[in-house]
Amino acid sequence: MKEEYESLRAEIGNWQNFRFILVGVATAFVSTVIGFEPKQGTEGAPRLRLSLIIFALAGAAALSCYAGWGNAKIGAYLQVFHEQSTSDKKYTLGWEGRNQKFQGSQWNLLSLNGWLGITYLLLGIGSSIALVGLDLKKVWPINIDPRILDPSDAILEIAWLCLVVAAVSLFLPPPRARYMRRWRDVEIEFPVGEQQRISDLTVSQLRELIRDELKQSTPRSANING
Repeated sequence: MKEEYESLRAEIGNWQNFRFILVGVATAFVSTVIGFEPKQGTEGAPRLRLSLIIFALAGAAALSCYAGWGNAKIGAYLQVFHEQSTSDKKYTLGWEGRNQKFQGSQWNLLSLNGWLGITYLLLGIGSSIALVGLDLKKVWPINIDPRILDPSDAILEIAWLCLVVAAVSLFLPPPRARYMRRWRDVEIEFPVGEQQRISDLTVSQLRELIRDELKQSTPRSANING
């Protein structure tokens, strides 16, 4: 179980690193697309390039949200199977439980998720200013008449909608309590065996366990001999 705990903690760290790398890749992609010079006379090119950027940012934000919720699922597993439960079973006596208590369940703009959500939105806004300027109608076309709706406008609207939904999802706290309830149900269905629990004991804990067993068996033997 100790090896499992260490490997899962390493897995959480790897996914966190992936989220930081994703921000760097997204920023590099934005810079590349903005710096690309299309042929002159292509009127809709800036909006199409902006749509490509916004879609890419939306995908990066969605992947980051998925990784964050996956880490919360792993953390909930560690709380249930590796940390001691408290009386209310909401928190645990370990790093995951104490960190959960420290962060709370409210929105936190200063958390990693909040920082990532703001970063992706700022990248989208900055790209819009760089490609189409400060004209809001070019950034978010308001015209909804299908007879005169430009396809590039429709694509840009869908792209912005995807980015806003993905970025807002990053601000939402992961459902750790639901994950913990589900892992506790799994623990009941598939409990950790006694053999596994004994193998996880340290030498001193194992000696104490043997000593207790000997104390309990000594009176029993004396009664049989008597």
